[in-house]
Amino acid sequence: MTKYILILASLLLSVNANAAGNTGSAIAPPTYAGYIVEKGDLGWTSKSTYKSRFSFAMPLGANALCDDEFPGSRAAYYDDFKYVYNSLPSADNYIVIDAIKNHYDHSGNKVVVLKDGQTITKTALTSQYYCDWYTSTSSSRKTIVLKKSTGGLAEQTCNLDVRLVCVRD
Repeated sequence: MTKYILILASLLLSVNANAAGNTGSAIAPPTYAGYIVEKGDLGWTSKSTYKSRFSFAMPLGANALCDDEFPGSRAAYYDDFKYVYNSLPSADNYIVIDAIKNHYDHSGNKVVVLKDGQTITKTALTSQYYCDWYTSTSSSRKTIVLKKSTGGLAEQTCNLDVRLVCVRD
């Protein structure tokens, strides 16, 4: 009798685990939907129409850009890249909108710690790496990209193209 109760409980649990349907589940890896090419600010400053079409600024606006281009998708975050890395074309400069793990200020030096463990030391801390207020005359602004040629993260100036990877859950 106990055996049958355990089998029944097991079946009920497996049915509930799949109840999410087509909305996805927290344990399913994302799949590659495509990518969008923009400047480092993802067109937010350089394309004023984005500001009027989407209610969020970067980096949250990246999700809206993906959903607009590939319906049902969102922007890829650092942890998503391990699932879609092999699907990416061999090009470089894939923007990682949540690449920063922490900021430190030590003895006048500002240290940015990336999620891959890399540290970047500056004399003045860039408060955000989303190319806020970027214009073609302020190319010193930077963002963080994944370079597929090296498999690592790197700084890149905002006047260069980046690829925003879009995924579906």
